[in-house]
Amino acid sequence: MANPIPLSPEQIIVATKMSKLEYDMQRMGLSRREVMTFYKKQSMPESRIQGIIDSHSTQKASIGILKKLIPKAKIISREEVSERILQGRPLVIAFGGDNHFQYVGHHLDDELILGINADTGRSIGALLSTNMIGFEKYLPDILAGNYQVEPRTRLQASIDGKLFSPLVISEVAIGEQSNFDMSRHILFYKGESEEQRGSGLIVATGSGSGMAAWYTGAAEYVFPKGDEFSKSSQEFRFVLRERHLGGNSPLKYCHGICKGSDSLRLTSLSDSQAVISIDSLAQYHLREGASVELKIAQGKPLNTLVIK
Repeated sequence: MANPIPLSPEQIIVATKMSKLEYDMQRMGLSRREVMTFYKKQSMPESRIQGIIDSHSTQKASIGILKKLIPKAKIISREEVSERILQGRPLVIAFGGDNHFQYVGHHLDDELILGINADTGRSIGALLSTNMIGFEKYLPDILAGNYQVEPRTRLQASIDGKLFSPLVISEVAIGEQSNFDMSRHILFYKGESEEQRGSGLIVATGSGSGMAAWYTGAAEYVFPKGDEFSKSSQEFRFVLRERHLGGNSPLKYCHGICKGSDSLRLTSLSDSQAVISIDSLAQYHLREGASVELKIAQGKPLNTLVIK
């Protein structure tokens, strides 16, 4: 979808997520009362416990409001999210935080996605377009097609020539699974090669370059004031984390920019448990000697609804 179009509620699908309270109850197989007891035994501050309870109540209340605002929309849980259910829908709403937005976005092709912050007290919402107050206010405009579509750049990763999914929304992290192990690779950039050692490499799109992004923290030694760029910019940037400064010559490419059809390649020299992580949601093992290539997924942006 490249241009805004009018929408009807029955065309919308909303993907919700569990609150932390619900998640903890599920993963530990405990009742709500038992989870509260567990929190207290862990010496969790009362303010933290109350924050979890308040966040749960906020999210449940917001879902209730959503059902009243768009009663004909289909509402599913995160566990039900799949390409089969989402693809072909004129509008997919990711109701949660940034991580949930990425998770839902991983299942989309050219569908339009709207990120709604389910709890502004717990999520920064760097990738999200609005919160519940904004959604309620601008819903008539959204249904009338009075919105903008931001084509956010995504990346395609391949290992030894084999394409891997999902497409990258924010960042790729390459390095050893354990932070105690040194990450090693040969970087191929601008027609040159350079052997590098450090904690790993972070490769970011504009979506992964905000002030709260992993890339921003990793690149602080290069850009103390940040290095944010447009989410729809046809480029991606990389930075070597905690670079190892030993060796006979200084590293030349601790940071770089790839634009348009440029690709970034590296050969893994790590001999322990090297991985490539996509948006901190999908991980693949990298054998020693594996070749990784990253490039812009041309013609496959994440079409994001942005309120005018």
